[in-house]
Amino acid sequence: MRKPLICLVLILAMLICLSGCYPLKPMYEQEDADRITGKGTEMMQAWLHENMPDAVLKECTADIVMWREDGNDYLTGYACGWIEENEETTRFSIDTVTGDVYFDMDADTLDALRRATANYLYESMGVTEEYDGNYFSCSVMAPVHDSEQFENLDYGLPAGVEDLDAFVRNPGSRPRIHIGQFQFALRDDRDLSLYGLEAMEKLEQECGVYLDYMDILGNDQRVIFDNGKACFYESGSWIEGEGYELQGVVRVREEKRDPKTNGIVVSDRYFDPEQDLVFEETKKGFRFSFPNEDWEQGFRFYADADSELPHHDYIYYYGDHQSTLSWKERNDGSYVMISKNQSVVDFDLDGRLERIE
Repeated sequence: MRKPLICLVLILAMLICLSGCYPLKPMYEQEDADRITGKGTEMMQAWLHENMPDAVLKECTADIVMWREDGNDYLTGYACGWIEENEETTRFSIDTVTGDVYFDMDADTLDALRRATANYLYESMGVTEEYDGNYFSCSVMAPVHDSEQFENLDYGLPAGVEDLDAFVRNPGSRPRIHIGQFQFALRDDRDLSLYGLEAMEKLEQECGVYLDYMDILGNDQRVIFDNGKACFYESGSWIEGEGYELQGVVRVREEKRDPKTNGIVVSDRYFDPEQDLVFEETKKGFRFSFPNEDWEQGFRFYADADSELPHHDYIYYYGDHQSTLSWKERNDGSYVMISKNQSVVDFDLDGRLERIE
């Protein structure tokens, strides 16, 4: 009898835990949802009559979105649904406060928006790159009114936009554009330290965008703007030995806003070979450790073109794990240590390398 009782208690405990984490209950009154549905239907019918008289309203209901902070459902003040014109259906959203209408974008329109936005940002930064379709995502930030949960949502493209370039390049007359991901490599030798927090904030303001994540790659420098924090990385030589060299980040500069004072808090750290790395040669290879826990950067292992090192594979021991590493020739004739999947190895954990004879 005790075993079934214990099982029942465990099941109830699990249900209580799950319900506490994900209550999934509506945080609105149904009469408010019905009111938004009715208002949205009326407003969309009027909008179609004026702008798309041949279109038919097929469906319109209050938009309900789950807030990921608590897992509960909330009204957004928008009504969403479908219209049909010439046997084609299109999803729409209408702001029941302002009457603004948004339409979902097809793949071609979304790609055109990305291209226009990326090229606008390149031009604003004085960069000669062109959008290549990779590592860039964006969406129009439709405003949400009188909500503690949502400031804006992605409902597609505002109705009436025909020239995407003109739309993007006129930030004063459109909603902000959310940049979810923006990564590119510069071809010139400019100093990336110029792209600090204030420069990124200025770019946001002037271009009418919100930068969620931006990653700029240079020759020996890199800038990452992530969630309001700007990080500058500069790479260089850590240690030079007979026939080899360790290279990694030698400077990390971080800038972020103090929420209390709104001032910029700056952290600027440099690699110290005496405090940040212990590296020694052994009879069969190398041993290394990172004594400074505040220095979170690792190194890459390079060998000279005429070095004996690339003639051997190595076993990499770290913690309770081990893996076999080899070498890959670079364009300049030197070699870099790689893993089995041909990716360059970043050593950032204490360990040792033992040569395979």
